[in-house]
Amino acid sequence: MRRLLIAAVVLVLALAHVTPAAGLSVTSTIAVGAQPFGVAYANGNVYVANSGGSTLSVIDTATARVVGSVTVGSGPGEVAVDAAAGRAYVGNFNDGTVSVVDTVARSTIATLAPGGLGVAVDPGLARLYATSGAQLTVYDTATRQQVAAVLAPSGTSWWAVAVDPVTHLGYLGDLAGHGVTVLDLTTNAVVATIDVGGPVRLALATDPARGRVFAATDTAPGRLAVIDSSTNLVVRTITVGDFPSHVAPASASAVYVTDLGSNDLATVDLATGAVTRVAVGSKPAGLAIVGPKTYVALNGANSVAELGNSAPVIDSVTVSPGQPKTNDTLSATVTAHDADGDALTYAYQWTRNGADIAGATMSTLDLSVAGTGDRGDSIAVRVTASDASMTTVPLTSAAVVVVDSAPVANVALNTTSPTTQTVLVATATASDADGDALAFTYVWKVNGVTRRTTVTTASSDSFDLGRPGNGNKGDVVTVDVTSSDGTLGTTASASATIVGGHH
Repeated sequence: MRRLLIAAVVLVLALAHVTPAAGLSVTSTIAVGAQPFGVAYANGNVYVANSGGSTLSVIDTATARVVGSVTVGSGPGEVAVDAAAGRAYVGNFNDGTVSVVDTVARSTIATLAPGGLGVAVDPGLARLYATSGAQLTVYDTATRQQVAAVLAPSGTSWWAVAVDPVTHLGYLGDLAGHGVTVLDLTTNAVVATIDVGGPVRLALATDPARGRVFAATDTAPGRLAVIDSSTNLVVRTITVGDFPSHVAPASASAVYVTDLGSNDLATVDLATGAVTRVAVGSKPAGLAIVGPKTYVALNGANSVAELGNSAPVIDSVTVSPGQPKTNDTLSATVTAHDADGDALTYAYQWTRNGADIAGATMSTLDLSVAGTGDRGDSIAVRVTASDASMTTVPLTSAAVVVVDSAPVANVALNTTSPTTQTVLVATATASDADGDALAFTYVWKVNGVTRRTTVTTASSDSFDLGRPGNGNKGDVVTVDVTSSDGTLGTTASASATIVGGHH
C-alpha cells in the first residue's frame, strides 16, 4: 500500500521551509508497526493502521504506550471508529476489504468486501461507508451486510470518504479529477460536485459543529479548500505543504493538515489564512486530535508522533544592581525558552530575607518604599513563566544584600561676607537612607590652612574670626563638614571672604 499511496512524493527533492507552529511540538514518539498510515481515536485509545503489514496498533493515550495489536487484512490504511458501538473499521488496500474490529476484545470479528480505501461511519444511520475507487459500498453496521453500492461516474476515482452525522451528508474525494462529490446518505443520491482545484486522495474531513468541510489537493504544494456545507461552495483556498495526506479540524479557528511530502504538520488559521508548520518526522499521514494532544502517524519512521504544548523553561533569573543601596530600584532579568515558540508572560514575587514582600509583584522593586528592604537585608525574586496554557516551576534568583548608603549632607554659613569680628556659624543638614545616627566633623580653614577641627553630633559649629590667626580682611575662610554613619561619610563645603576689619 505504501508505494501506491505515496509514490508521488518520491520526486520531491527539497522540503519547504518549516516555521514552528506556536503551541505545538513533538513531545514523544511511539513505535508501532510497519509504515503506519490511518489514525483514529475512541474511548482513551488511538488506533493506528500499519500499512506495511496487517496489524492495527492500539495506543493508550494515558500512558502513550502500545497496549495491543489486532490482526487485520493486508495493507491496512484508513481507520474509522464507532465509539459507542465499540467498533473500528479498517480499509485494507491490498485485499480490497474492510476489517471489522471489536475494540473491547481487540480482535477482528468480520471482513467485508468490497472496500480497501476510505472508511467512514454514520452512527445515526447505522451505516458504514467504504470506497474502492470505482464505487462507494454501504454496509449495515448491525448486520454487517451490504445494503447499497453507489458507482463513481466515469473518469472518477473515489478514495476519501467523510461523513457529517448531523446532516447525514457524505463527501467523497476524487483522486482522478478535481472535485468532492456530495451524497445524501439517506437516499445515496449525489446532490452536488464541488471543484476544489485538484485531486483529493484522503485529505478530507467534516466539521459538523461549524458547518464546514475541508479538502486538500494531492499536489505540491497542496491547496486546502474550505467548503461551506450549507451551500457547497468553496469559501477559501489556502496553500499548505506538499502532498497533504490528512486533514482534521482543530478548533473553531484552526485546522491541521499533515503534509506527507514536506514532513510537517501545518496549522491553518482560518481567520487569517496564515499557515504555520512544525516538523514532525518522516512522511506524516493520519492524525487524531485528543484534547490538548495530537497523534500523527509517521509512515516513514514506523512510529506515531505525539504532539502537544511543551511547558516553557526559565534558564536564569538575575537581579541588578548586585550591591544595591536603600534607595535603589532593583530590576529582574529573566531568560527563558519555549520549545513551541509561544509568547511568554512572567509573574514576579520579590522576597526580603526569605519572606514574600506584599504587593511586590512587578519586574522591578523600589527599595526606597518602606518595608521593601533596608541595609543588610537579603533581597531575591521568584519568577514563573507561562505560555497561556502551561506554567513553569518557579525559579528564584540569587539574593543581593542591601549595602550601606552614604549620608547626604549640605552645609551653609550664616554669612558669606563676614568681618574680622564676625562669629561664623556653619549649619549642616544631613540625612541617611538607612536611618543611621550621624556624627559631624567640622574642619575650619583659612586660606587653605586648617585652623580648627571639631567632632560632634551637633548639626552646627562656630568659628570666631575675632580670635588672633582666624582671619584678616581678604582672607578666605572655608568649612568642610563630613557627616558619617560610622562606615561611610560625605563631605560638604562652604566658604566666605572676609570683607572688613584689620589687615
